[in-house]
Amino acid sequence: MFFSVTQLTIGQVILDANGPGNTYEDINNVLAPGHNVIEAPDCNHAEFRRHIDKVFDSELNSSVFRFYIHTTPDNDRCVNIDRQRNEIKTYVTRLIT
Repeated sequence: MFFSVTQLTIGQVILDANGPGNTYEDINNVLAPGHNVIEAPDCNHAEFRRHIDKVFDSELNSSVFRFYIHTTPDNDRCVNIDRQRNEIKTYVTRLIT
């Protein structure tokens, strides 16, 4: 006889926009402690500010993440100038803890 046992563990991580300030730090601490999961065009025009922040949405009655992207001068992390990108990455290794 041959028996096989498979165990599947599914985890959930919740990223909460818990009020203004420390947006990038909060995102990284939840999704990938010690790493940077933000891929935003901040390097292209730092005088603007960070391209993701947290604001209160009165319609939802909750804090939310707000993403900024500009036609110009934003691009893909100062690497590719033929496109724009502003995103949060996730990694499978975060769930295996």
